[in-house]
Amino acid sequence: KKERHAAKKERHAAKKERHAAEEKWVTATDEETKRVFLGVFKDAQEAVKDAQKTYDLHVRGLANGNGQGIWERVENMDRYPAELLKAYHGTKELEKLEEELGGELAPGTWSSCGNVEHLGAGVFHAPNTPPIDTDSLEGMSSTLTRRETRWMARATTDALSVKRRVVVTGHPGSGKTRGGATATIQELLALDTKSVLRVGYKEDRVYKFELDDDTGQYTTWKFTGPIDSWTSTPEAQDDIGDTVAVVDPPESGAYRWMAPCRCAKLVSNNEKKHFHNLYKDGELLVTQMPSIEETLAAIPAIWTFDTARPGDEKESSIEAKEEEIRRRIKLVGTSWRNIFNWVNFESEVTAIMDTAVYRGVNLTPA
Repeated sequence: KKERHAAKKERHAAKKERHAAEEKWVTATDEETKRVFLGVFKDAQEAVKDAQKTYDLHVRGLANGNGQGIWERVENMDRYPAELLKAYHGTKELEKLEEELGGELAPGTWSSCGNVEHLGAGVFHAPNTPPIDTDSLEGMSSTLTRRETRWMARATTDALSVKRRVVVTGHPGSGKTRGGATATIQELLALDTKSVLRVGYKEDRVYKFELDDDTGQYTTWKFTGPIDSWTSTPEAQDDIGDTVAVVDPPESGAYRWMAPCRCAKLVSNNEKKHFHNLYKDGELLVTQMPSIEETLAAIPAIWTFDTARPGDEKESSIEAKEEEIRRRIKLVGTSWRNIFNWVNFESEVTAIMDTAVYRGVNLTPA
């Protein structure tokens, strides 16, 4: 532990020297002075890398020797953070175009590299971005984000720059995890965060996306220990800001999310379970439900065989689909999880009716 603390102090001192050298290099007024301090800055940069490697060796040794599991390299998943970054840049491109057009971006507009499509009403569809959890809409290997989703992801990363705990809450089934967690991870990757942990309690897996200083690319690692021991990993114990964990809690039961590193979690609106006393050291962000316009725009991407009524034609017209979704919205609201899955929709209607009967509401038609 003492050696780890010393390595941490050495790394901090190296970063201070690098910052000082960079400032002198940038503010120098003549070319010769600039050249000298550029050399000093490069040397300081190498010193930071060496100090970081030394620190990593100590903390990895601490974790690997505590019986809690290790990080296992999964090269076949390197495509995941790469695809997220591609989709991020495609999203930024479409947002800029939408702004230039005064908000009148036509449905069906694709980013120049063909990885993000505008479906309408500000809803973006990004293929090739698998879900963070197994509770997402079945059959989807892509991500949908709304303007609200993308704004909330940026608000989350902004809050993490001043707070160590950020909780994003909203109604179940509103796309917090499927779109919100993915968009938040995209923002963190785009900021060159050293390590981004994706803690998925629903799928019982923890992944790490680690920035390779030499290549500038993210590598993917899987945690081999029990999921609750993720907080004991070296990265989770990093309290100086190089690591951020994005946590997707379980639907029920206890879970761990408090670690020295910066943490964000996306949860349902249950204060006692998810964000009691958060005001002491964290930030609470509340998401809006999808609008009717956003929900209708999402139909081409979300409607599946499981959405249709049993016995209905598999391929209804877009007009028929819109009419069906409008009817469902009137009954259960715009929770995408409920209205785009017939079984979930039917269960939600039944629950509403049971509650109404329990409260003495007369449901007999007039």
